[in-house]
Amino acid sequence: MATGIQYYGTGRRKTSTARVFLRPGSGGMVVNRKPLEQAFPTEALRTQIKQPLAVTETADKFDVLATIAGGGIARLDHDVVHARDHCRPWLWW
Repeated sequence: MATGIQYYGTGRRKTSTARVFLRPGSGGMVVNRKPLEQAFPTEALRTQIKQPLAVTETADKFDVLATIAGGGIARLDHDVVHARDHCRPWLWW
């Protein structure tokens, strides 16, 4: 894949905002400058966040960088889907 490419999605609900960047990579996830395991304390939340990329078999094709402000963190999976939908179909099918 070409370098410098990234896909961006924003999710908003009430007072929370999540910004998600997908970049070609090996499957790393960083949330608010922390590894996913530190940002989300439970395996259930981590699984929920990884699910959109796992379903489309793209978990090992993208790195995810997310920033979350306000509200909560449980809806990040929808923001990952939104960012993924901006990708060209040949990247994930």
